[in-house]
Amino acid sequence: LKVPRESVAKEVGAMRPAAPRGPPPGATGAAANKKRAPAAATVVKGTAAEQAALKKKLPGAKVMVKTEADLPDPAQVEKDERVQRATDRVILAEIEATQSLESAQALMEGEVNEEGLRVVEELLEAQQSALVSAHKVLAAELMQARKSAPDAVPALSKLTPRLRSVQASLAQEMQLAKQLYGEKQKESVEKKKRAKADEELLQQEQRDAKSFEAALRTTLEAVSKAEDASEAVVLAAGPLSMEISDTITKKVSAALTATEAAVAKAQEAMQDARKQVHQQTKVAQQYAPEARRIALSEYSSLQDRLNESQKKLNPYVRVRQDYDQKIEAKKVMADVAVKLGTAEVEVEKVMNVLAGTQPSIEEVRNTEASLMPVMSSLAGAMKFVEQRLQNAKGALREDLVQMQERGNESKVKLEKFRLQLHAQLEQLQLQSLLHQGLERTQNAEDLFAKTADTEACFLKGIDPPVEEATQAIADAEEAGKAAELAVQQAKAFIKAKLGDLSRFPADARKATGEEVAQLANRVQAVSQKVAAFKRDTLERKTGMLLREVNSKVAIAEEKVKKTVKAAVPLTVERLEEVVITKLRDATKEMLECEKSAALACADARKAVAAKQKEGQAKDVPLYSAELGKLQSRLTTAQAELMKQRKFAVQGEKLLKSRQVLQEKEEQLRTVNLEIEKVELQTTPLGDERLPDESIQEMAAAVDAVQTSLSEVLKAVEGAQKDSQGALKISLTKLYAQAQKSQSQLDDIKTTTQVQRERVTADQMVRDAREKIQAVEEATSRMATAELPYLKGLEMERAADAVQAVQECEAAAAAALQAISEARSFLTAKSLEIRGFAAEVSKISLQEIHIMSKKNEENAVRVMEFRKDTEDRRRMALHHQAQEMVALAEEAVQKTILAATPLAVQDVDELSAEAATGICERLAEAEQEAQSKLAEARKFLGERQRDTRGNLEQTQAAELPKLLAKLNDLQVDLAKAKSSANEHEQKFVARMITTQAKDLCASLEAELEKTTEEAAPLLVEGGKSFITGGITKMLLEALSDHLAQTGGTKEALFAEINGGSKSTKLSEAEFVAFLKTVPDKLSRPDLSFSAEQRAAIFEYLDTDGDGALTQADFVAMFQERLVCIHSISLTDGFEIAQANTLAKLEIGDVVQALGEPKAHADLGITRVQVKVIKDGATGWVSMQGNQGTMYLEPFTAYLAFARSLDKTVQGAQVISTKVSNFVNAKSNELRVCKQGPLSDAKLELQKIRPKISVLQAKLEQLKRQIIEAKKEHTKREELEAKRREEKQDRLAAAEVLKTLSAKVDVVESALQAVQEVGAKLASALEEDLMKVQNPVSVSKETEAAAQKVIESGTAAVDAMKVQVTRTAALTSAPWLEAKLEFIAMKKKVDEATKKATSIAEKARSNCASLAGTVLGLIANSIRASLQKSKGSAESLFLELAGDSAAGVPRDALLKYFKGLKDAKLTGEQTELVLKRLGLDADVSSLGRRAFLAMLERYFACVKEIAITAEFDIKASSTIRKLEVAEVMEVLEGPRSDASIGVMRIRAKALTDGCTGWVTVKGNQGTPFMEEVPKPCYYATEAVVLQEDFTSDDSGSVRALRPHEVLEVLEGPRRETADNAMRAKGKTSDGAVGWFTLKGRQGQVMAEPGKRFFTCLAAIALTDDENIKTCQVLRKLDKGEVLTVLEGPIHDEGLGVTRIRAKSTKDGSEGWVTTKGNAGSLYAEETGKSYVLLKATPLQTSLRSDAAIVRMLEVGETVELLDGPREEKSDAALRLRGRAVSDGKVGWVTMRGNNLKPWSPFYRCTGSTVLHDTASPTGAQVVRRLESGEKLELLEGPAEDVELGVLRIKGRAASDGVVGWATVASSQGKPMLTVVPP
Repeated sequence: LKVPRESVAKEVGAMRPAAPRGPPPGATGAAANKKRAPAAATVVKGTAAEQAALKKKLPGAKVMVKTEADLPDPAQVEKDERVQRATDRVILAEIEATQSLESAQALMEGEVNEEGLRVVEELLEAQQSALVSAHKVLAAELMQARKSAPDAVPALSKLTPRLRSVQASLAQEMQLAKQLYGEKQKESVEKKKRAKADEELLQQEQRDAKSFEAALRTTLEAVSKAEDASEAVVLAAGPLSMEISDTITKKVSAALTATEAAVAKAQEAMQDARKQVHQQTKVAQQYAPEARRIALSEYSSLQDRLNESQKKLNPYVRVRQDYDQKIEAKKVMADVAVKLGTAEVEVEKVMNVLAGTQPSIEEVRNTEASLMPVMSSLAGAMKFVEQRLQNAKGALREDLVQMQERGNESKVKLEKFRLQLHAQLEQLQLQSLLHQGLERTQNAEDLFAKTADTEACFLKGIDPPVEEATQAIADAEEAGKAAELAVQQAKAFIKAKLGDLSRFPADARKATGEEVAQLANRVQAVSQKVAAFKRDTLERKTGMLLREVNSKVAIAEEKVKKTVKAAVPLTVERLEEVVITKLRDATKEMLECEKSAALACADARKAVAAKQKEGQAKDVPLYSAELGKLQSRLTTAQAELMKQRKFAVQGEKLLKSRQVLQEKEEQLRTVNLEIEKVELQTTPLGDERLPDESIQEMAAAVDAVQTSLSEVLKAVEGAQKDSQGALKISLTKLYAQAQKSQSQLDDIKTTTQVQRERVTADQMVRDAREKIQAVEEATSRMATAELPYLKGLEMERAADAVQAVQECEAAAAAALQAISEARSFLTAKSLEIRGFAAEVSKISLQEIHIMSKKNEENAVRVMEFRKDTEDRRRMALHHQAQEMVALAEEAVQKTILAATPLAVQDVDELSAEAATGICERLAEAEQEAQSKLAEARKFLGERQRDTRGNLEQTQAAELPKLLAKLNDLQVDLAKAKSSANEHEQKFVARMITTQAKDLCASLEAELEKTTEEAAPLLVEGGKSFITGGITKMLLEALSDHLAQTGGTKEALFAEINGGSKSTKLSEAEFVAFLKTVPDKLSRPDLSFSAEQRAAIFEYLDTDGDGALTQADFVAMFQERLVCIHSISLTDGFEIAQANTLAKLEIGDVVQALGEPKAHADLGITRVQVKVIKDGATGWVSMQGNQGTMYLEPFTAYLAFARSLDKTVQGAQVISTKVSNFVNAKSNELRVCKQGPLSDAKLELQKIRPKISVLQAKLEQLKRQIIEAKKEHTKREELEAKRREEKQDRLAAAEVLKTLSAKVDVVESALQAVQEVGAKLASALEEDLMKVQNPVSVSKETEAAAQKVIESGTAAVDAMKVQVTRTAALTSAPWLEAKLEFIAMKKKVDEATKKATSIAEKARSNCASLAGTVLGLIANSIRASLQKSKGSAESLFLELAGDSAAGVPRDALLKYFKGLKDAKLTGEQTELVLKRLGLDADVSSLGRRAFLAMLERYFACVKEIAITAEFDIKASSTIRKLEVAEVMEVLEGPRSDASIGVMRIRAKALTDGCTGWVTVKGNQGTPFMEEVPKPCYYATEAVVLQEDFTSDDSGSVRALRPHEVLEVLEGPRRETADNAMRAKGKTSDGAVGWFTLKGRQGQVMAEPGKRFFTCLAAIALTDDENIKTCQVLRKLDKGEVLTVLEGPIHDEGLGVTRIRAKSTKDGSEGWVTTKGNAGSLYAEETGKSYVLLKATPLQTSLRSDAAIVRMLEVGETVELLDGPREEKSDAALRLRGRAVSDGKVGWVTMRGNNLKPWSPFYRCTGSTVLHDTASPTGAQVVRRLESGEKLELLEGPAEDVELGVLRIKGRAASDGVVGWATVASSQGKPMLTVVPP
């Protein structure tokens, strides 16, 4: 229900929920047994009539009545009574509805019939009508209350949802009842249908089983008859299986006739049986399912038996024709075997030539040539077979076809071998080709890989030093050339070999072609990489050439000088006399210097050449001249280097020669000593012969000396070529000495040659003897192996003979191997000895020849031995065949003896044990005999096939005899078996029948047992188990109650007994107690129906005496557990010290004797128990340390289900056993056609239908049990669902109660916020100004709002916890609770939102109030400044005083207090200071913030007039204000109340016009918009000038990039005339354009000195008069002169003279420029200008071009171009103040040289924030990352020390404050302005 009972108790006092009411009139069943539980006391207010009515409705309830004297005010009493009456009616309706619901639920528990469901429906409909009536009454009360008592309406309105909730619950229960009724009806109908269908099916199964049993007997007889006929055919054809003779004997003829007759009879019987099986199969297809399955299975097995019999019969259908063909085939096959066998041997020999070896190409070709003779021999044999095959038929043809197949196989093998040889040859050739291509490819790849090392220094990301880069480029070029050459060679080879592939087969060509193509791809890839590498190298080389040429040339010259200095020690005259160590050091140093200088010169020359190719070489002549000088210097340096290189080479050669001389002299002395030793060793003392060991030592010594001497000769000869002078003479002498030593050594070698060769030959002969000795040993082992045969001994056992043959074959193989090795060794050594001296080789070759001959003789003996061994092998196999036949004969005799007892005794008189033993012995003997016969027959057959054509005459005659003997033994065995068969069958048949009947009876008994055990579930529907479940729940609840209250079970028994002395509880007493349990335990889910209460008592009354004793009552609380994993029962809690008493098996039930205890050390839980089955007590582990559960709570249903499953499983096992037994025995007896076993087979067929019926019943029972379990599970789930819903409703009510309290806290906190925040709620300035303590109010509001947020967060967190806990709960009470969660969360969210909004509004109004107060202060200050004609800047300086940081807080506060026009409270002033940023951490107000406080600017957004006076009507218009014009506020804003507009007095920045302007019209139209103070920042160097006119204005200074300019006036246009510009060159070489005459007509520069250039050599004199002057010096052609005076023309002499100063050396004097004959000696080539005013030197003609530098007053500039006129445009000028230093001036705005500025910067590159303005010694606050935003607080200010601009700012991400650099000293921006 929506309204929990706790709500009812709250409304009606301390009343407890009443027990369910009785059912309505006419109700029957369980509802009629419902009784009312006693009610708690109820407090009721109202009239006497109402109290009496309530007592009637609540009989038994204690009603406490309050009199009228106790009531308060009558009006309030009337309202409370109205509400109370309505509340009481709703509560009563809720109680009655709850009782009806519980009654309905009780009626629907368990099995529900139609009558019970109708009662439920009537009960719920009646209650629904009552609720509708209550709802109407409540609506009428509401209408009346709205008219007479509006205060009662909210309380009455809250009652309506409660009634609606109860109505919804009733509707839901009605729907559930209807649904349950429909489901029950449907289930009942379906059960009846299934029962009827099962009964009909069972009857049909029984009818069909009888029909099948009758038909199966007839069909079995027909099939058995067909099988007997097939067996008769096999027996009749038995003599035909012996060895086929050359003619048909009488015995064979008779067998052929008998077999033909038996075949005809068997065919007829087979057809009859098939027909009958087919007919019965059709009939069986109409049977019932189970009978049909069994019948079809049987008929299918019979059909399989017929098929097997037919397979046995088929080989004998043409028996006579087949036998004739076999005779013919025997004759032909003998001839074919001989011819084909010979060819096959030759094939095997040739195929084994290369077996197990890795041949070369030559070996493969030789083997391929030897195939032709073998192929010819095989072709001849095949032709013979084909000739015989043309006329062959039947078996002969089949044998010949087999022989032909053998021949074809050999041919195929030979052809395959030939193709393999050819393919192997091709493969070897292709492998050689691929190997060569791979080597070349790998070489190219390896060479390219080496290039990586050469470019490693360039791949590090940094430029390497010059030396390293130069060396790396040189190495890279060499590596690139080598790799390129290797690639070209690989490409050429692959291209050539790709053409050769066409002669190979397609498959090999394809595979190899792909590999070659892969190699080509690899080479191509390397080629591309090499090309890319060369390009990269060229690029790097080019980059190196772009280095500064002068630096490289200087480096080269310096290195050449170093080389010259290093070469000084090598330039002495007698260099060969220099100490070798000094020579070595000097040479090394010289070579290093020379190499370094050469590289430097080459690098410099390349750089010069590259510069010569550049365009500047053509444009600038001096550039080419300088390059020529550098080239000349390089040439001189290289010439000097070449000269020094000769010294280096000479010194290096001399050093090497001297080293060789020194080293080889010592080495030659050592060699001579060794030669003397060798000579002593080789000098004979007489004619005696030296030992071989001495000769070997002598030979080794001679070889060692020869090696050392050869090295000396080679080294000295090479050194002679490069030496000269005394050194060469010394080397020549040393060479002669070495040659002399060589001659001496040659003599020694000649003298000892014969001795050395003789020792070597003797060693070879000895090794050959060892090889021959190994051959002799191998042949002796052959003799040992054949010794038994040579002694003439006959081996009795065939196994010994076979073993002896195998030993002989192994010995022969080992001998052949030794002979082959010896033959190869002798051949190789004989060739080597032939190269020795004749006297040595002759004797050795003779011995080698003798040993070779002996080896070949041994080979002949081995071949003869192998031939003899082959004959012995045949004899051994023949002996083995005879022995196997004898063993088979012995086994048959044992079988005959084993069958004798059955023939002489009556089987019926034998006991089962005796008969079984006889039969088992007979079966073993028969099996052994059959095995021996089969082995012998198989062995003889193999002997016939394997040795056909190769047998001796006696052996060929023996094989048929042995086969005939085997046939006779087979007949004897069959006779013995037949004689004992009948007796054995009778005994076996008796045993099979008895065992089958016993098994069938056991199955029937097990079925009855299972049916009886399943009755509680199938018949009773599991009611007892449902009762057990609710009983267990009841006992658990009572146990918990006793544990909480500390009561005992005995005390509870006494309480139930009512204090009686009786020791038993009757059913009535116990049932009455159960009625009180819900109230006693506060568990409404424990309210049971009368039927359930009676069932509970019956369940607990195990002895059935109708009463419960105290012992029974106490015992029912004891917990029982069941074992689910085997576990030991011990005698103590501690496992380590305890002894095992017993082992609990799965399913054992125990009774807990105490509470479980946890073992802290072991991590397990143990409990003391008593075993139910034997009463043993002890300790058991309930749960292991790994979580394994050993015991779980016992329930009756689980125990019943386990027991029933075991029983069903046992029945299924017996059923399977019976079925398997019958099937197995039927299959075994299938071949029995008559006799006792045939009768037993028929008996089994009779039992089979009965077994099928029993199995069908068992399957049906299993299905019923499964369905019943499912139904029981559903009932348990339904019961559990109902109990859970009751519990959930109670739990949900508790949760909602807790959460409602938290929501109430939130709402109370919200009310406090609303009360506190009301003071700052108004948006009007007048109201806000009245708040004297805005800061305190704001803080209180925020604190109250924080409480709302905290309490709201706590409430929401609690809701989240409950939502998480109940997320998986989907019952109706919890779904309703979740809806309440949502509504509560919505309330909390709204309250939090309102509180946040109130706090935000308070903060916003505080900020508005701060702005209003700040505006008053600013207006007051501005008025004061206007009166005193001061400025904001001057006021700032005055207040700041000596403080560099700005205006101190105290000074500003003092100034504010001194303002007469602004009277503020302390908190209002604090608010203003906080608005200005002066909090606890900031103690002063910066310049920017101070000026921003006083200076207000408005921009025009719509055209408006500037008037002279405030009053618009009485004022005249000054001018019109254009859109976007900016004005500085001087006064206001002021409101004109008469016309409703806001006005300001302001000054226009463009022209300084001052007047009044309307900010906002009376209709709200905006004309002006407040904007920040306009500022610009420079993007390049901009000149700051003194005056508005740009030309004649003096320069204040140049603004550097990123500097900020505050706009004071402008921008406005400057009109002017054209300017005159000229291009000039300053004394320091700077070139650019400057202004001669400004646009305003001001002269910036005047003409200065003139320049003349000498056209020819002329004298510089000391006086103007040529006649009297003295020559000072000669002026060369091209010299430039500066005119100091003149030109002056001398009329008398006719010459023109000037006084000038030489620019070359500064000498002054007079020079003739034009002679009296008209010759020109000097001409005017230039002019100069002198600056009158400072002006910029710029890059181009335009005045707004970039500035090169500033020209100072009086500076002289040489004229290069011009003067030219510059057409003037109206420039845009503005006046501003530089923020960095406060300089004021005018600037020109051109292009983007000035951009609008905002106080926000964005970091463009990683930089840092410092804690002070100067980065020197500052601490890093933190790093700024790219993209971060920074708000300006102070600056930009210039750091003079570093020359950079710095700003103080606040990081937008985290509010950190610090100083940062705007741009580096090189101009790289670190921070960029965010556009406004």
